[in-house]
Amino acid sequence: MTIDRLKRNVARGQAAEILIEQKYVASGFRIMERNFRWPKMGEIDLIARAGSRYYFVECKSAPTLEMAASHLTSFQRARMHDMAQRYLAARNLAATTDMRFDAALVDYFGSVRVLPGALN
Repeated sequence: MTIDRLKRNVARGQAAEILIEQKYVASGFRIMERNFRWPKMGEIDLIARAGSRYYFVECKSAPTLEMAASHLTSFQRARMHDMAQRYLAARNLAATTDMRFDAALVDYFGSVRVLPGALN
C-alpha cells in the first residue's frame, strides 16, 4: 500500500467517524469518548450515552454499506466487550452498567447505517 493510499484510507475513516458521531448526536445521544484506546488492546471508535445506557460503537467505512458490514469480525466483538469493561472501570462505573454494542457503517457516498446491538 502506498503512502498516498494509506493517507486516503485514514481520511475516509476519520470522515466516516464524524458522520456517525453526527448521526448519534442528532438522535439525542451525548458523546462521551472518541477513539478510546487501551494499551495493547486497540480502540473503541465512539462511546455515546443516552439516559443511563452506554453505547460502544465500531465504525466501518467501505465503498458500499454491505462491504463495510463484511469487515465486522467476532474478534472485534470480543475486543470491544473487553475494552468496554476497562472503560467502565477507568471511569469508576459499575460493571453492570447498561450497555449496547453497535456497528455503524458508512459508504463512500456518505450514507450511514447504524446496526443497533450488532456486536452485543
